[in-house]
Order: sequence, then structure tokens, then C-alpha cells
Amino acid sequence: MGRVIAVVMVLIALLIKLAGDDGKHEAQAEEPSNQLTDQELQDAKDFAQALIQRDYTCDKVTTFSNSNFSGRIDVWCDDQYQYEITKPGGRWLVEAK
Repeated sequence: MGRVIAVVMVLIALLIKLAGDDGKHEAQAEEPSNQLTDQELQDAKDFAQALIQRDYTCDKVTTFSNSNFSGRIDVWCDDQYQYEITKPGGRWLVEAK
């Protein structure tokens, strides 16, 4: 009888430990990511297009990249025009490339 209780206690402790580990993995999986949602990406493209259209041609943003970690955004419009957007001194600056 004592052995059965000891085995049951070990099994319960093992289940509690496993359940605790799974909770930690779930919490890690729920951490916010740096990925933009589809709506946020579309808003960023629309904003970039509006900035570009102040001085240049941009009927449609075809490529948008801010993954260079340099503080600039590289944008291609209409599959032919390339622009670089930066914010030096707090003002948006669009430069054709």
C-alpha cells in the first residue's frame, strides 16, 4: 500500500511539473512580435505613398521595407520607382533613388 501511494505521489508531482512547463511555453508563445499586422502594413504603405506623392509619382506601392534597422524605409512604386523615406530632425524626407 505504501508503494502505491509513493508511485501515485511521484506521478502527481511529474504531472504538475509537466503542466507547469507547458504554461511557460504558452506564455512565451503569446509574447508580442515585431511583425506588422496586415492592416498596420497597409496603413504604413498608404502613409508612405502619401508622403511620396507630395513630390513624386507613386500610383501604387509595390514593395515596402523597413527591415534594414537604419531608420529608413525603402519603397518601390509602380514596380519602377524607388524611394527612400527618412525622418532626420523630426521631418519626413523622401528621396528618389
